[in-house]
Amino acid sequence: MPFPRTWSEELIAEWLQLKGYFVEVGIPIRSGQKGGRSEADIVGAKVIDDRLEIFHIEVGSLSGNPKSNAETIQEKFSEGRKNAIKRYCRDRLEFSSSRPTSYKELYVAVWWSDKTLLYLKQQQLPVIALLDLIKDEIRPTIQKWKNQPPHQPQTRGKSVTLPQNMWLLYLLDYIME
Repeated sequence: MPFPRTWSEELIAEWLQLKGYFVEVGIPIRSGQKGGRSEADIVGAKVIDDRLEIFHIEVGSLSGNPKSNAETIQEKFSEGRKNAIKRYCRDRLEFSSSRPTSYKELYVAVWWSDKTLLYLKQQQLPVIALLDLIKDEIRPTIQKWKNQPPHQPQTRGKSVTLPQNMWLLYLLDYIME
């Protein structure tokens, strides 16, 4: 897995991994007309009951004109980008295109204005503030994992701790205990 560009991308990639997804960051999607390339920030994939589940997450700031933010988010989750990500995940996991695939998307706002966030939610765009993601999704995932770890820890009365390679989740759990 390549290194995420920001701490927020790292935190979200760790969260998806804790949820059982195979995670990649910075997946190349296509080249731009003037050079450079378009990338997906974070993509998680896992197979559930013979179905490939893909979770595509973009991370960024929401400031300025709410309508231009909406256009940016719509472009990040455009059909062309979705299809490229589905192809990429199917190829990487050798998953036949004839088998069912589900696709979830989410834009996580690290910085935002309340006005913009409200506007985007009214437009029914898949957006959440990072603080809400931590409170409503990440913390419960950590607690669930600690209550039912995939290994048999010998804690001898101590609480189960997260894997050390999930250093931001580990820090978050430590701070919030």
